[in-house]
Amino acid sequence: MRKERRTGVKKNDVIVLDTDILIDADRGIKQARLFLNKISSENILAISEITAMEIIVGCKNKNELFTAEKYLSQFMIYKIN
Repeated sequence: MRKERRTGVKKNDVIVLDTDILIDADRGIKQARLFLNKISSENILAISEITAMEIIVGCKNKNELFTAEKYLSQFMIYKIN
């Protein structure tokens, strides 16, 4: 059963994010970080496996890959058929 908060948003609503918002947040763009902070407090955040691979492919070395994998672990990842 879903629990509604005062805002009317259900805690278990899932929002699937695009690569662009993740990259913008990682680059420190304030609006992207504020947006993610706002929606993550009331929703479950998810990405597609394509988005995950786009982030991973953009890594330039093992340190970036480790950081990216840690970052991506906070999201549900949906497989695309």
